[in-house]
Amino acid sequence: MAGLADAKISRALVAIHDTPGRDWRNDDLAEIAGMSLSRFCDVFKNLLGETPQGYLRRWRMTLVFQELERGERVGAVARRYGYSSPEALTRAFQRQFGTSPADLKRARRAA
Repeated sequence: MAGLADAKISRALVAIHDTPGRDWRNDDLAEIAGMSLSRFCDVFKNLLGETPQGYLRRWRMTLVFQELERGERVGAVARRYGYSSPEALTRAFQRQFGTSPADLKRARRAA
């Protein structure tokens, strides 16, 4: 919520949320916020407690988890959120959640 209270940072957050699969770079986000790159990164981290790229990864993984939980295919979800392959998404998912998309799917079926 702190990020949304800041007019400049909120523009970058809205951009991330509107197009989470885009290949966002910090300088793109800084430009949207109307700030220098270093100032943007400092303010973003101070307000949100994580870097812009950390926030982007976490947001993508939240969306990925929701879609996989609904039964979406890993390949389709990987393309939607900017991962280079289903394997790349699986590795990122494993790092974030400590389980694989396949394990999530099995658990969903067993429930």
